[in-house]
Amino acid sequence: TCVNVGCIPKKLMHHAAQAGEGLRDAPAYGWRVETSGSDSESLHHHHSWSKLRGAVDEHVRSLNWGHRSALTEAGVKYLNALGTFTGPHTLATRDRKGREKQVTGERFVVAVGGRPRYLEQPGFRELAVTSDDLFSLPRRPGRTLV
Repeated sequence: TCVNVGCIPKKLMHHAAQAGEGLRDAPAYGWRVETSGSDSESLHHHHSWSKLRGAVDEHVRSLNWGHRSALTEAGVKYLNALGTFTGPHTLATRDRKGREKQVTGERFVVAVGGRPRYLEQPGFRELAVTSDDLFSLPRRPGRTLV
């Protein structure tokens, strides 16, 4: 979860926002930035939300591939399933398609993920998005409040 919709993509979006703010100050630190006047208020720049989303998605895919490859090379069997321990060395699993399986092993690595929940208040779902939802918005949200 941290890699897919957690701290990694959120940090990348934060860095992108800081970069945009930094464009205004860049000329004072020796950077040449296109402007149409003599002050930093006439700075011309454009941000592509779809390009940012694509870059974040690609970075996440790259991290997922790297983690999965490293696990495979180390001989770790990866299961994307809901699991319940039924004994000290036994795990009952169910995947997205509902297939159930018993798995035994000396050791298990359990990676859990959480999802944000909407408040159960009138109008909340119409006026708010979760931090996970931010990554699938078709347009940039504008100003946000956390």
